[in-house]
Amino acid sequence: MGKKLRIFVAAIMSLAFIAVVVAAVFIPEKPDEPSFSGSIPVEGTLTDSSGSVGDWVELKFGAKYQINTVEIEEATKTVTAFEIYSAEGDKLYASDYIDRYKFCSFPATETAGLRLKVTAAEGDFEIKSMKASMVVRTADPSFDVVAYVTADSACKMGVEWKENAKTVTQFNLIGALYFDCTGRLVFDGYDEPGLEDGHEVFERALANLRKLNPHAEIVATVLGNRDLTGDGYVEPEDRYNAVMGDDTLRGVLVNEILDLADNYGLDGVSFDYEYPYMIPSFTNYYFFLNELSQAIDDSKLLSIAVSVWNMGPFSISSTILDLLDGVELMSYDSFDKRGNHSTFLDAYDNINNAVIRGATAERMNLGLPYYSRPVTGATFWGNYKDVADKLGYGDNMITETFTDSNGVTDTAPNYYNGRQTIYDKTCYAIDRGLGGVMIWHFACDSTDPELSLTAAIQRAIDSRS
Repeated sequence: MGKKLRIFVAAIMSLAFIAVVVAAVFIPEKPDEPSFSGSIPVEGTLTDSSGSVGDWVELKFGAKYQINTVEIEEATKTVTAFEIYSAEGDKLYASDYIDRYKFCSFPATETAGLRLKVTAAEGDFEIKSMKASMVVRTADPSFDVVAYVTADSACKMGVEWKENAKTVTQFNLIGALYFDCTGRLVFDGYDEPGLEDGHEVFERALANLRKLNPHAEIVATVLGNRDLTGDGYVEPEDRYNAVMGDDTLRGVLVNEILDLADNYGLDGVSFDYEYPYMIPSFTNYYFFLNELSQAIDDSKLLSIAVSVWNMGPFSISSTILDLLDGVELMSYDSFDKRGNHSTFLDAYDNINNAVIRGATAERMNLGLPYYSRPVTGATFWGNYKDVADKLGYGDNMITETFTDSNGVTDTAPNYYNGRQTIYDKTCYAIDRGLGGVMIWHFACDSTDPELSLTAAIQRAIDSRS
């Protein structure tokens, strides 16, 4: 495509800016009902569906059935903690907010009904619906567990990480590989003894990941968000456009990536472009990904990480998504009205809106955060492994004293994704027919098998097999 034609396309796209904004903020109140392959619904009668803290809601079946999933809709959105018991009195599940929709998963059990106890609420509650089912779908053997792992942490991982690594089907190595304004790849190290040399860090990280799990694929993320060679670009988007919008430089970067994949025996490459804002940038991104997808070997993977708000007809569109083998849905760093980070409802909405915007479910990997954000929205990211022994199985929130990225020390509740939430999200991803889940990032996990979030992912996969 010539320069004049590209300018014309950019102008047409700019006229559609309002449509893009509307599409980006659209979140349906209740997306289309998903169809869960292999789900056997259990008919039940809901009684005592409203009340206050300490009250019970009952779902009576009339006979005993095997179940492993409960879906709840709340009319009032006031419940802040609840528990589910079998009719026989066994505790099956505990978590926090129900809100508009809650998907609850647990090991299969036989029961004649369910009892939901509201243990905390912001006022009187009303449960709109409660559905039980037994999901017997066999998990697709190709269901992926993609673990982003930073190059420095990969270099340091010892045998204690082997058990977690067994669950991973694909490592995505990030943090050592960048491109400059000439389209050349640059390896960068860390300001840490033994990790200064970028080439050495990259090679050591690859070797260590292959040792931890020789069966996992390894993809390298190529970044363009840092000025490592003094090219003068302040905004990363300008660097991306300088390279991806130029026929010659784009070709240089494509060839550099092809050589990288061959020289290091990589299974593919990925891009974490955060975030293009100018509409022509998406056109340039398409030019680049299209050229790379045509040039790269069919056996190599090509994927990108993207936030749902960055997807739409004139941004990360289906035209771009169709070029990819995988889409890493960054369903985190977003907050609900209470300040809770990356809730189940957030993942639910993000999946539905990604599908609405053209993402194919089987290519999508749902992002799972192994870190917290304060409910205040402060610029702090806490590692799950630092609180794993303090956070109960069904808990997501813990109050911590922390220092944010601006050097301000504060004490506030931090919202994580605990083991039950990770289990729920993984089960939901399987049941919705997604391609897999994506971990950000692997080194934030606990290596204790009882506390590990990755172990919760594996249990979820096993429960659907």
